[in-house]
Amino acid sequence: DDGGGGGGGGSGRRFRLAKAALGAETVSLLVQANPGNRAALGAAGACQAVARALRAHVGVPGVFNACCLATRDLAKENTENKAALGAAGVCGLLVEGALALRRGGNATAGGGGGQAPSHASAYWLCALVHLAEGSRENQRRLFRAGACDLLAADLKQAAAWPRLAVFTTFAAQGAATLANEARNVDALAHNGGMEALAEVLRRHGGGGRERSVAACCLGAMCNLITSDMDDPQNAYALTKLGVGELAVEALQSPYAQGPESGPGRGGSTTNNLATGAAHMVAVLGVHPDSRKRMARAAGNVGRLSRLVANSYATENIKAMAKVTLRLQYREGSYP
Repeated sequence: DDGGGGGGGGSGRRFRLAKAALGAETVSLLVQANPGNRAALGAAGACQAVARALRAHVGVPGVFNACCLATRDLAKENTENKAALGAAGVCGLLVEGALALRRGGNATAGGGGGQAPSHASAYWLCALVHLAEGSRENQRRLFRAGACDLLAADLKQAAAWPRLAVFTTFAAQGAATLANEARNVDALAHNGGMEALAEVLRRHGGGGRERSVAACCLGAMCNLITSDMDDPQNAYALTKLGVGELAVEALQSPYAQGPESGPGRGGSTTNNLATGAAHMVAVLGVHPDSRKRMARAAGNVGRLSRLVANSYATENIKAMAKVTLRLQYREGSYP
């Protein structure tokens, strides 16, 4: 724990910074060594200690990065710790710290705006994903703190640097997680988040070797649509961006043609890229123009139906897409 007090001069400050960073790193290491420590650390006040360290050392890269990792490890799959971190103000402090690093030139490698994103950007996104996942209250807190504006900027950087797979994946996961809350959807849409996600998906052409990036982008854009099915504005925008055709391309990709764990290796019998692409077919296919465009991309509606039916998408997603594609036969609006 470090509240920022005590000591004076340069050496005293360096000691306090080292103490704060080491404390946060210790929390991470304890959880990684034994996930059972997650609940015990939360009960012992680790969530509040992370918040105090963030508050005392805003804009210090070493402390910020360590606190981001501690937040990730405390919040992962732990409802109580998510609530405690949110109540302690960590949502706002993460945004404040990430903004401070950008102003100081520490959010890009080399410090320039045209440079690739640095590790600090990936760290805050990783913390955001686990802090917001499954917690509507934290999603709202992040909205109030301005996280969507920052995330939209990161998505644009991800589009400009598509080979940075870890950063790009976390940015897309962050969008998918925050897009469960309607106000976050509006903020991401109005700040260029949709265009950036579409560009990332386009640059990863059918998934490529980093298929998790494409799968995350598809998941984020599906959430942008399904968060408010009564308002088709986002679906129309994504259709114009060619996302339906990109989903068909992803379904046809060799990286979608097998279970996630690989043929013959056991484990999952589904594929995240195939699931994301089939889900996009299902949710965009509700709209006639989108259905037509996706059917043309596949050759015809029959081929698109078979493509989804034979994919390694999860069964519930395939069933949803099957219902959507049957609408075309009733309407006669397919090629």
